[in-house]
Amino acid sequence: MKKFLSIILSAALAIATLGGCAGSSGEKQNSPDTSHKKEQIMTKTEKEYKTFIDELADFPVSFVYDDVCYKGFSPKYFKEISRETKKERNKSATVIVLKRDDTLSVTVESTFYPEYDAYDYAVYFKNAGSEDSKVLRKVVAADIKFKGEEPRLKGILGDYVNQYAPYDTDLTQTPVNFVNTSGRPCAETFPYFNLETENGGALLAIGWGGTWQADFVYDTSEKATRFTGTGTVGMRTYLKPGETVRTPLIGVVRYYERDEDKAMNLWRRWLVDCVYPRENANTDETVNPFSTTYHCFDTDNDAKNHTDGSTAEDHTSWKKSVDEMFGHGLDYDVQWVDAGWYLDPYGKTVPTDWWGTVGTWELDNVKWPGDTFRDRIDYAHEHGQKFLVWFEPERVTHLDGLVKNYGYDRTWALSDHGNNNSYVSNLGNKDCLDWTLGRILSFMDKYDVDLYREDFNIYPGPFWTIGDGYEGRDRTGITENLYIQGHYALWDGILERAAEKGKPTWLDSCASGGNRNDLETLRRSIPINRSDSDRFTSTLRLSLTPNLNKWLPFNGAVAKDGATLVDNTCDRYALRASYLCIYEPVANFYIDRDTIDWENYREGYAEWKEINKYLLKDFYALTPYQTTTDDRSWTAYMYFDDDTDSGVVQAFRKPNCNENELTVQLKGLDPDREYRVRDIDGKQSIAKVKGRALMKGMRLKADSPRTALILYVEPV
Repeated sequence: MKKFLSIILSAALAIATLGGCAGSSGEKQNSPDTSHKKEQIMTKTEKEYKTFIDELADFPVSFVYDDVCYKGFSPKYFKEISRETKKERNKSATVIVLKRDDTLSVTVESTFYPEYDAYDYAVYFKNAGSEDSKVLRKVVAADIKFKGEEPRLKGILGDYVNQYAPYDTDLTQTPVNFVNTSGRPCAETFPYFNLETENGGALLAIGWGGTWQADFVYDTSEKATRFTGTGTVGMRTYLKPGETVRTPLIGVVRYYERDEDKAMNLWRRWLVDCVYPRENANTDETVNPFSTTYHCFDTDNDAKNHTDGSTAEDHTSWKKSVDEMFGHGLDYDVQWVDAGWYLDPYGKTVPTDWWGTVGTWELDNVKWPGDTFRDRIDYAHEHGQKFLVWFEPERVTHLDGLVKNYGYDRTWALSDHGNNNSYVSNLGNKDCLDWTLGRILSFMDKYDVDLYREDFNIYPGPFWTIGDGYEGRDRTGITENLYIQGHYALWDGILERAAEKGKPTWLDSCASGGNRNDLETLRRSIPINRSDSDRFTSTLRLSLTPNLNKWLPFNGAVAKDGATLVDNTCDRYALRASYLCIYEPVANFYIDRDTIDWENYREGYAEWKEINKYLLKDFYALTPYQTTTDDRSWTAYMYFDDDTDSGVVQAFRKPNCNENELTVQLKGLDPDREYRVRDIDGKQSIAKVKGRALMKGMRLKADSPRTALILYVEPV
């Protein structure tokens, strides 16, 4: 595993091209012109989009069907059956239905976002006939050429061993290829890319919750970079009557100036306004930053003998901790119960270890007898809090018990034959999907649960491959494609019920941390825990934040320092390093309640409440990337709100840093405007200073290591 980063980087530099169709249809030939005004730039992006939509022969998708290669949807082969366009608040969505013959129909769903130079699309292939279709293969979801010299591919690697490390590759020197076959799209790799040229570029995303591949190759003669990308790697399958397979959601945000900060903030604004789920069914507002906490280790129940999750929490212990929290003014927005609240598949309690016992989604009546669990949730509601509960519906253990006691069908379980107590529940099977959704909704309804938290602690790729084998010849990739569609349907079913009941219309996505946060997933969810590795040190946290915040502005991390889950340091430095959109001072209850510095938590909570209005605004890293173990440097970054012309700077002198000063160049300000700098610790405030001076350089000072600064920049 220690070699994985170098392996990924080697793969990123490998020469590989998706096996799509040859030809030039759909390639973009218009070179961006930075002399254009905003209205003309928007017209250019719209023209690019309309080239695909109005001239379907140029649509940037290629595939082979019945051994015939297609690039786009030429009217010679595909008859347009219907076309509908709906304009909404910030977008124009078009659905086009095409027919090739009596068997194969194609649906194109696309959306244009005029305020953000952005568009996205996905394509669905359906067998509308009564017999098996011919074989569909070599599906390339995106095949687009972007004009521009001096191309560089920038981005970050994925979660887990790579911990969102950045990369920057000169495409004139080497092509880039990424392949993820694990089935968790953000594990090790990251399906988001910044293709930058001398006069602009494109921010790109492959939105698919399974396997994916992306290639970037620069053609010197054409002075253009070809981007090809897809999901369900290696799919080659016929479709049974009624079956549908789909491509990933391909996202494109165009920009026309070589300025990485401007480009990334355009991306952030698009995500916030157009992609992230709404707070509830009755508003256009995205989810607001919120605070949350849970009792991972409640000290009344021998905490050190419990794994993480909420295995230590039960009806005897929760109220003492919650009342302590309320009594000290900590009215966090969301309380939650993590893993360990359910019976095992044999109907027995799960005393300490949740990992080996999932699948029933029925309340453990030993830990929570009678109405005690509902009392727990009602108490939170009485104090104005929402309540979230952890599930892991895709992983199955103790199959015999689940079949015998809970009505689970053995044929729904996918096995990789490597572990007899480790299965993946095949959500591509409608009966399995209905059973799973029914149990989740039944539980959430019965106990009035507000929010659904999903985890996924296994790599599904090998299980999908085994499933394909049972399907027979020419069914490669069908298990994954139907499974991912089923998973989206599971989430949509939960969100539909939430909308009906007036609950929040978003989910928490956790796949061993941040391993599944692709673009399609982000339409429905946000990651409370951006990485399982980010539960220990502020040094690691300060390495992740400047990288991940550029791409995924809504994320959270546990507010603590400590070598293990139980060990804890949560001073003001650790809290300030954790002021993210999701403020998660879980560490409150890792240690004895009597030893907690309640004043520290109360003051930290007040600081986060003031800073959170900026956390979804523009973001700027003010210091270079530092590794996850670098504790000898300064880290600084800032958020800035164009609407109020104000922002906040956070700077950290790390524990072993010998430099007591740092000069940073602020960004986003009006150079001719006067600002005041307000140091919340009262040491480095400035009554009046021109924006130009702050952009040239502002000196920060920290007298001792392990110091965290917060300075607000506000117009005079």
